[in-house]
Amino acid sequence: MDALYPVIGGRRLICHSEVDTLHEPYALILDTNVIKDIGSFYFGHRQISPKLRQLLSYIRSQCRATRMSLGAAGVCYRLGLTELSLKRNNGVNYSQFRNYGSAVCKLITCGEDEFAWICDTTPSYAYSYDSNIDETVDSCVSLESGYLPIFYGSILYLLAIQLEKTSHQKTIDESINQFERFYKWAHDDLGFITALPTLLALYQLLGKDGNSKETRYRGNARHLTKFDPNKITKPSELANCAWNAAWDILFLMRLSDYNTGEVLRREGKDPHSIPTVLISKDYDPAWLSFSTNPLGELYTADGSTTLPYFESSSDFFDPFHVMSKDQRAAFWKRLNAVKTSCSRKTEDPIERTNHSIIAVHELENHLGIDPTRFPSLENRYQIIHL
Repeated sequence: MDALYPVIGGRRLICHSEVDTLHEPYALILDTNVIKDIGSFYFGHRQISPKLRQLLSYIRSQCRATRMSLGAAGVCYRLGLTELSLKRNNGVNYSQFRNYGSAVCKLITCGEDEFAWICDTTPSYAYSYDSNIDETVDSCVSLESGYLPIFYGSILYLLAIQLEKTSHQKTIDESINQFERFYKWAHDDLGFITALPTLLALYQLLGKDGNSKETRYRGNARHLTKFDPNKITKPSELANCAWNAAWDILFLMRLSDYNTGEVLRREGKDPHSIPTVLISKDYDPAWLSFSTNPLGELYTADGSTTLPYFESSSDFFDPFHVMSKDQRAAFWKRLNAVKTSCSRKTEDPIERTNHSIIAVHELENHLGIDPTRFPSLENRYQIIHL
């Protein structure tokens, strides 16, 4: 599947199939490693690598072609910058956020002569620090990571129930029971059911692997979470797996938000699809095949969190079609019985996220995990100037 995506500067250009990466301009999402490489070069007192220079030249050309600014609807870099600067146990590294962000802005927006001069010399820029803008950094981090507690908590619970030891290989009924526990916890405790973690739970608990990469349902899910129940020995390792997987899902959700127009809707603009590419070195593009999945659309049009009925044509649990028609019907009947219709709560996004943080901290305490330091949400909607 990797061959479907062009490679620029050692990074894949990952996109939905309808994006023509060869003939049309499009918005860009820079993943965390791209941000890290740019900042490390700019402040690292070393020559730029040919691959990074090629990548930056490509980003600059796309920025000119789209006439889009840096930010959510143009070159999206703050999501990767937030993941890089926000540590689960230590909160925000303000200096890294501000300085690496300034490096990205400088190298993408400066003139051609200055860009060539920077690339042809060895930069010796030093970190600067101005605590007066820390509040602005907090606002940006909170805005970019709003769904992080919900995704992290959902995945942490999913991984935790898979560590429970059994003396035999689980039956389908037992796996559905595990999925029901996951769904019930997300509904009752976390208070918010989201499609992508629910899909991840379906594939990890009930999925089976077919012959092609696109049908490696359980394998692809395990690859995203980096979860191996035979190697996890510490609660902190479980938390790290959930944390990293939550960020991967945030990137996938952002790519979908461009496709659905949600990015523009959040900015108060007329929503329409924006062709968009995620630039990444290690993001698994197999997850793009899940944009067509047994959950249907990621979000319903009316904003409800009630997920559509599971699509009974999907074969994620039976890729070789060894089950009879009656067995498949019985499986779907049992699985659909798990679903609970639940409209979105009336609380605002801050209240919703704060509620989920309480549930996550209770889960972490139960598992013996140090509580995660999530960003404060109070000033998340102020205008960002970085």
